[in-house]
Amino acid sequence: SADRLLYGNPLDGSVPIAINQIQQQEAGLKWRTHGLSVFATVFNARTSESNYEATTQKFTANQYSSNGLELEAVWSAGDFRVAGGATWTNAKITESNDPSTVGKRPRRQANFTYQLTPSVTLDRVEFGAAIVGTGDSYGDDANTITMPGFATVNAFLNYQINAKTQLAFKVNNLFNALGYTEIEGDGHAARAVNGRSATVTIKYL
Repeated sequence: SADRLLYGNPLDGSVPIAINQIQQQEAGLKWRTHGLSVFATVFNARTSESNYEATTQKFTANQYSSNGLELEAVWSAGDFRVAGGATWTNAKITESNDPSTVGKRPRRQANFTYQLTPSVTLDRVEFGAAIVGTGDSYGDDANTITMPGFATVNAFLNYQINAKTQLAFKVNNLFNALGYTEIEGDGHAARAVNGRSATVTIKYL
């Protein structure tokens, strides 16, 4: 919690320091055959979090419980490769200094997130895209402000000039998607993903 601890309980030893804790259990399976790899993981997590919103000047102390399933897969066939994954999470607030939020879904926690990265390698050239998406989530613990789901596409092209030099061209958020990742509890301010941007780099190894 770093500097946010200064806005919670006093740090003079009179009460326990409000630290964030997580207890998590996972179990998974892996399967590989003929260019295909599949990974599945189920998880259960219990989290205690103390936080402070500087803009609204509100202190929160919540406990969460979440269960979920994570699936990942990679498939290669000749010059083509695709990797992807998806996570389903069922999370809720189990305890809070604001009793009205108990049983609600934690803020910024989507039920479903995913990513997909297809790519092609042809001699010295590799190109592809990374698609990253999320379902709807709430901007507040009371679940009154909804942040719509969105997806961004990041494209890339790498050219191996020689054994030690590589030229890379990348475009982040290719289609200039608008997606909100954070909204203050009263809805007066929000943070969005960066708009379209491009970079060109040369790597010498």
